[in-house]
Amino acid sequence: MSPAVVALLALLVLGLRVFTLYHLSVRKSGRQLTGVLLRWGGLTLAIVCVFVAALRPGEDHVHQEPSKTPPVAAPSDVPKLNIFLLVDRSPNSWVDDFGPKREYRMAGIRADLKAIVHQFPHANFSVLAFGSTARVDWPLSADTWSLEAFLENYSAFQASPDALDRADPTAASGLLDQGLQVARQQYPRSQNLVFYLGEGRRGSAAAPGSFAPGPGLVSGGAVLGYGSPAGGQVPVRWGDDGHMIYVQGPDGPLVVPPDEGELRRIAKQLSVPYSHRSPGDPIAAVVPVLAEGSPAASGQTRSQWVERAEYYWVFAMIASALLAVEAFLLIREIRRDQLGGAP
Repeated sequence: MSPAVVALLALLVLGLRVFTLYHLSVRKSGRQLTGVLLRWGGLTLAIVCVFVAALRPGEDHVHQEPSKTPPVAAPSDVPKLNIFLLVDRSPNSWVDDFGPKREYRMAGIRADLKAIVHQFPHANFSVLAFGSTARVDWPLSADTWSLEAFLENYSAFQASPDALDRADPTAASGLLDQGLQVARQQYPRSQNLVFYLGEGRRGSAAAPGSFAPGPGLVSGGAVLGYGSPAGGQVPVRWGDDGHMIYVQGPDGPLVVPPDEGELRRIAKQLSVPYSHRSPGDPIAAVVPVLAEGSPAASGQTRSQWVERAEYYWVFAMIASALLAVEAFLLIREIRRDQLGGAP
């Protein structure tokens, strides 16, 4: 949310609070008025703290280090990059053709997700999931400890023929554009990396789409593809006889190969390289390649990055404490009224 919108909402809410105070002061007097003013002030301060927290106050610290040659990949301890993880959670990710052991593709996706998070422990991460549509599974945050726990059992959506027909490998393009714009507002001097993890297969009922991030918004990343050229079957559930039931096609179990052509098109649209993944492939080989125009790629003698100290949590804690006090007083008031009205 932009600062202008937050400021406008704050003015409207504070105007309503002042209007409420006027009516309360007319009806109360003496000690009652003092108590009302204290509660009004506490609740109003909590509201102000919420709006201040929404502005994400903080302080940027620019780090620089000399470099004789521009690095190809950023070191694992580079702080405060914004990293967007686009994850294909369509039923295509359930296909069992990943590696010689024929694991689910999602197993490879999940392993690479955790490896990327581990590679950049000080970065801000956002997870955008897509199947037929897209959603934000993890908003942009530096809480990598919680993100690693969240990814531990991360899986694809339930398989069905309809879901396969509606799978759209570019469904997250709109959410990515929004996320990149927000990141530019909140961290104007930081770099954005985009990692796309999926199979690229578009369902027959999905409309064509593409990625078109604004100029300078993507500094690097990669498109990572999963699955064998021969493809595999899409499991649905275990049958009563203990055998796996698969999605059926016209001539038996449906075989779904990845679409590397689509993955390469997506990589070109994002201006990042494409890499086909196999079990055990190191993540360091593909993360990240910096985009043209970045300090490292332009041959500058110094590399720099931005570390941001966030202060929004201070205001959030103050607001939580004030709201807890108000809730306690309100509950006590309701109980007192109930006891007073009892026969």
